[in-house]
Amino acid sequence: MPRIQFFSPARDLPGELFESPKAREARLVKKHLGPVGQVLNKIRLPLFGPIFSANVVQAEAELQRAQQLNGIADAIDTGTLIGQDPELIKKLRQEYLRLYYAGPK
Repeated sequence: MPRIQFFSPARDLPGELFESPKAREARLVKKHLGPVGQVLNKIRLPLFGPIFSANVVQAEAELQRAQQLNGIADAIDTGTLIGQDPELIKKLRQEYLRLYYAGPK
């Protein structure tokens, strides 16, 4: 099964259970940007706001998608090894490949 390659974030900062959108954005900036990126993110352009905020939200979404799809691929491979129903495995592989090719890389 193909896997999605992804870059690990700069830091591993887990989210809070009830996190405000502003706190989530600040956490994602710290998680995905290094010190220089964090300083540059504090620069606000007129009419645009912070420079990198949209990029870190997209990076987090891509990271979570890659981790979830890789987990599904591992589960399918494990199911094959333990001898699950071949028809079920075939359907799961087809669905996995549909999801794999449908999203951004």
